[in-house]
Amino acid sequence: LSIAAFNDRALVIKLLLKHYDKIDINIQDMNGNSALHLAIIYSNVDIVELLVNTFSTIDINVQDNYGKTALMYASKNYNMSMLLIDKYPHVNVHIQNKNGNNAMMKAINSNSINVVKLLLERFPDIDINIQNNAGETPL
Repeated sequence: LSIAAFNDRALVIKLLLKHYDKIDINIQDMNGNSALHLAIIYSNVDIVELLVNTFSTIDINVQDNYGKTALMYASKNYNMSMLLIDKYPHVNVHIQNKNGNNAMMKAINSNSINVVKLLLERFPDIDINIQNNAGETPL
């Protein structure tokens, strides 16, 4: 499934989904990436939609080997961020990666102003004073 997500192979994924009960959507590769991570990293919006609309068991807060979550990867793209937040309103926006950055910091670093606004609107308790490993805050 991860290879199909990485290579934007929607038809292959649909074929694999016929065996849905046998697929563990949360399996991670050697870098800790799940199929959802890979689809987001490679901007495969159709695959992201297919995965989140098919699997109710996606662990939206799973981190890769660098501590990055799906939302952190999606924070560069408003539509993907909105899709994840709408589908998973319980997503943990406070998780920090190995550098201490969270989804808000990633959105700011990517100059994704609409994602920053979205995070502030949907998660009013988001900690804007949190520091990363370099002592930087979102402000």
